[in-house]
Amino acid sequence: MQNVWRSGVNWDDAIGAKEREEWQSWVRLLPEIGNIRVPRCYLNASTSHNIQLHVFCDASEAAYAAVAYLRADLKGEVSCTLVASKTRVAPLKPVSIPRLELMGAIIGLHLSKLIKQEVTLPVTKTIFWTDSKNVLHWIRSDARRYNQFVALRVGEILESSNPFDWRWVPSAENVADEGTKCNQYERMDGDSRWFRAPEFLVLPPKMWPETHLPGSTALEVLHHIQIEPTSNLPLSTIMPKAERFSKWEKFRAAQRNVLHFLQRLMRKPAQSKHLQLALSCPTIEGAENLIILNCQLEAFGEEINCLQRGLCIMPESSGLKEESTQQKAFNLMRKGQLFCQARVLLLHSSLISTIVSTTTYITKSL
Repeated sequence: MQNVWRSGVNWDDAIGAKEREEWQSWVRLLPEIGNIRVPRCYLNASTSHNIQLHVFCDASEAAYAAVAYLRADLKGEVSCTLVASKTRVAPLKPVSIPRLELMGAIIGLHLSKLIKQEVTLPVTKTIFWTDSKNVLHWIRSDARRYNQFVALRVGEILESSNPFDWRWVPSAENVADEGTKCNQYERMDGDSRWFRAPEFLVLPPKMWPETHLPGSTALEVLHHIQIEPTSNLPLSTIMPKAERFSKWEKFRAAQRNVLHFLQRLMRKPAQSKHLQLALSCPTIEGAENLIILNCQLEAFGEEINCLQRGLCIMPESSGLKEESTQQKAFNLMRKGQLFCQARVLLLHSSLISTIVSTTTYITKSL
């Protein structure tokens, strides 16, 4: 059904030849379901004091599944019985196999909790089996190292189970693999290993598959990189968007709040001298100066570089074309005032003239 959905066929159209063959192959298997006989009795479980619940998990590109068995040991006589299973088709959105394996582990966990709630027998130990070493690495590591998808599911697993109850099993012996693949040649009777449990479960625990996890595969790890502060970062990175404010007063107040927040947050002094000055006294005036300085840096980066290097020659492409305006701008810059172009504004009725670019959003809105 999922492949038919992926093919994009309409409701009234015939499905493709490949999907039709797969469908007919599946339909031919249905009559064989009548040959299946599942024992309802948990052998030796009522008299045994050593009852274990073994849950096998697996996944493929098509589905993920979990199947659970009760293992009852009565004076060395071991019997294994199928209890329940659960299978889910893989999402339509492509998901990596390791993530699908983790989703299989989750339904295995849910299945074990349901069984222990409904079965009245005293289960002494629960063991989970998976052939994915990626999943085992995630479960036995710090969940905070991984991204949200992995971290949330690993956290759920750790809340309800012991990490060392999760063990590795070879893919050839993982019975849950049969629930993740559609094989038309699979035996559909009660003698298949799906209904009888893996053969190694009747053996002593020392003969079970051993779990060896050499080194972390580092899949899905979140790498936290410490980035040193640099003075090359533009001031615009700490400024609200001017387009969001209809009034100049609201914009200045928002910038002041940002400076207050940064003042409490920063442990090291800022490398930018202008930012250091603004953070030392985060007032409305300081926020206003920082906003205008950012406009100047965006519009006249080349001119400011010339002044900082001690050059008195303006670039030919500079918008400061009038000689009087150029000289005023140079004088303002040398005196530590703000450096701008083209339009003179008197802020707060101040007598200090500030030249700002007419192309900025702030200038147009004032």
